[in-house]
Amino acid sequence: MTLADADQVAPGYQVTLTLKVSDVAALWAAAAQRGLAAPGTNPADVFDVIGPREDPSLADCIAMLAGPVSVPGCSLDDLEIAEL
Repeated sequence: MTLADADQVAPGYQVTLTLKVSDVAALWAAAAQRGLAAPGTNPADVFDVIGPREDPSLADCIAMLAGPVSVPGCSLDDLEIAEL
């Protein structure tokens, strides 16, 4: 396949990542830091998404950290985080 052919073909790809949480506090702190780094975001907004430090939403913390950054030439089709 040439580069010109690739521009006309838009296949989807699935990337699977399996994680075990070993330090809930570290996960929450990193997710909070990432969320607060977004322009115009305040702590209440972030805590509404990931929950408070005392009762975090682990799936939402993981999504905050594991969600892909912008990949040139691609658009995000779906991101799903589920507890096993």
